[in-house]
Amino acid sequence: MAKNLFINESFTKKTAAANRQNKNGNAQVEKNFSPLLNLVPIPVVYIDKTRIYRYVNSAYCNWHGITPTQVIGKTVEEFISKELLAHIQPLLNRVFNGELVTFAGEVPFQNTLRSVEATYTPDFDEEGNVQGTLIVIKDVTEETRKEKELQYKQKQLQDYVDNAVIGLH
Repeated sequence: MAKNLFINESFTKKTAAANRQNKNGNAQVEKNFSPLLNLVPIPVVYIDKTRIYRYVNSAYCNWHGITPTQVIGKTVEEFISKELLAHIQPLLNRVFNGELVTFAGEVPFQNTLRSVEATYTPDFDEEGNVQGTLIVIKDVTEETRKEKELQYKQKQLQDYVDNAVIGLH
């Protein structure tokens, strides 16, 4: 079984056990995750093995301009765009097969492209079955833009130096 690098193993087991005891899992997941993860300044999401949103933190809500009630209980297919789904579906397939997945790249988001870094961490039960995934998303669009701008300016400067006429006296 793959080791869960980002979630304390006992926390994961307690969450999975609580989810099985709770008919739909929403209340227990919210109770376990909400206090700490709402303090995190980056989007955090928990999606269960049936691909239903069970938790979103306040940063995720702010990023999408929604309230938790607008997404909790919906499937991934119901909430995100088809364009974004095409990007994350393979990642979800991998994480639900027990793999810790990291992604860095551009994804379509609200009629634009966003540069993101995301980690999909599987949530295992005591028997090693994946019960869901905790997804942590970092929007690095501004950093990526600045890096590209810096690279462009460095190239301009190098071109200037390479083409400068230097006279020796």
